[in-house]
Amino acid sequence: MSVHPDHRFPWGRTAILAAVVAIGFAAAGWLLTDAVTPTGSISPAPTQVAATAAPATVPSSLLLAMRDGQGRIGAATLVVTDPVTGTGALLHVPPSLLVPVSPVSRVADLGGPLDLAGLASGVSAVLGVRIDATVVLDPLAWRGLLDETGSPMTWRAVDLGDVLARLPEGQSDVAQVVSSLGSMAQSNAPNEVLVRVIGSAGQVARSGGMRVAAVPVLAIRGGRDGASVLEQPAASQLVRATVPGALLGGAAAAPGA
Repeated sequence: MSVHPDHRFPWGRTAILAAVVAIGFAAAGWLLTDAVTPTGSISPAPTQVAATAAPATVPSSLLLAMRDGQGRIGAATLVVTDPVTGTGALLHVPPSLLVPVSPVSRVADLGGPLDLAGLASGVSAVLGVRIDATVVLDPLAWRGLLDETGSPMTWRAVDLGDVLARLPEGQSDVAQVVSSLGSMAQSNAPNEVLVRVIGSAGQVARSGGMRVAAVPVLAIRGGRDGASVLEQPAASQLVRATVPGALLGGAAAAPGA
């Protein structure tokens, strides 16, 4: 897979504000530093954030993102499911959201093959949630997944719920779907973790227990290279209400707490 050019956020007059955002992230103690390099059939990233294999009774979380034709992250959704309650949530993360990586960048600009670690840790840090696995799909992988499930050719959180609901129920069949993505998908988790997390999300989606929401943000720059930050206290309240089982360090760790 070729390395996509790094489209960094054009600071201009927002440089001072972005620096303040970065200092705020660091002061909150949200930067994650651990990294490992697990293996799996889906193409692993050269530098990766640890993917955890939580017990089946613990809520699981998956960050699922798709690159656009320019190699940027065009869509990203946090998928969290609780196997005990049978409920879950799809939280759409705007590509314009600034996350605490070095330098501070938008989610959209972390679509390169070398950016998976920053994407995973940045979203985890800014939302204050645990992410068990991260998967970034190329457009061809997303289209293949849509073809296999018979879902609409779009990417919105509600459509992602439809895709998950149409996944096969058996773990072996889910494993086949995951393996079929191959080099068109990049992940920081071994396939057995992906099968468990994706399979759990499929079960919740089929049962109708999946809540859908978008992380509220405030725009600080418009246009094609627009950037945004979390809208508080709405973002903090939404995260606590929709994904309490995935909060880092408990409810107090939610953004803005």
